[in-house]
Amino acid sequence: MRTLHLAATLLVVVLAGFGCSSSATVAPRPLGRPVPAPGTSAVAPTEPTDGTTTGAVTDPAAPAVVAPNAEALAPANAGNALAKHDLIRVTSPRPNADVSSPIAIVGEARGSWFFGASFLVKLVDADGKTLGTGTANTEGEWMTTDFVPFTLDLDYVAIMPGSGTIVLMRSNPSGDPSRADELDVPVRYAASGPDGK
Repeated sequence: MRTLHLAATLLVVVLAGFGCSSSATVAPRPLGRPVPAPGTSAVAPTEPTDGTTTGAVTDPAAPAVVAPNAEALAPANAGNALAKHDLIRVTSPRPNADVSSPIAIVGEARGSWFFGASFLVKLVDADGKTLGTGTANTEGEWMTTDFVPFTLDLDYVAIMPGSGTIVLMRSNPSGDPSRADELDVPVRYAASGPDGK
């Protein structure tokens, strides 16, 4: 009997320590509940107004695991800001912001985004029609691989308010399509111009 008790104690110690390190803590879970795989997130059940439950059912007492990546922090429609983050960044306006003419555009881009200390910017509506264009300029040294600040007050004309995109186009004096690039910032613009004010 004593041997059986010693074997059971050893089994508990081994199972309790399996896969654990001093930097990780394992929360106890009720039996019969699925455990999310490491690196995945637990999906909380959703409760529609009709009283039914949809979605994956997990232990409501367990904390949800959130992936520590930039996608989790970005708005649902952030344009291509995450993909271009190492080349160009716009601090104002933020994605999905409400804007009016002139739009104060502020950010920073790598020197390779510029040519002659400038690059073109346009506002297009949801159908791709150009509502306004301008040139972003920098006062700093643009012939560098570092980030260089830029600014632009972009005027546009729109009879009706709507959703659109600010397109910041990499300078490409060669016209080589492989060197073309752009950052897209979705915005909601106010009516502006002779018929829109």
